[in-house]
Amino acid sequence: MNKKKKRIIIWIIILTVVANIVMFFLTPLIVMNSMLDSHVDFQKIWNAEDYGLEVEHFFVNTDDGLNISTYETAVDTPEAVIICMSGIQGPSVTAFFGHAAMFKRYKYLLVSGKK
Repeated sequence: MNKKKKRIIIWIIILTVVANIVMFFLTPLIVMNSMLDSHVDFQKIWNAEDYGLEVEHFFVNTDDGLNISTYETAVDTPEAVIICMSGIQGPSVTAFFGHAAMFKRYKYLLVSGKK
């Protein structure tokens, strides 16, 4: 194999390695960028009354500046506290009202939230 062919092969290998390294670091940024710091308008919002629940709706402000919409279904002397969280790309936290109705029957306090 002559020197020219060796140089071409070496440059192809170097460029391939560099391109893979760049893609390794850029792919998460490209994929995650659309998911971060975005506002979601949910297609469906459930009503607590449909499940026979009375809920308290409030917001929790985190140290890092997030404003989390939170619902609480209270019971007298709860056996346990259950916290359900929905991801930013997931359904509305109101989707947990069905779970909350079941948890309330077993005297669990449910707190659910979503940014």
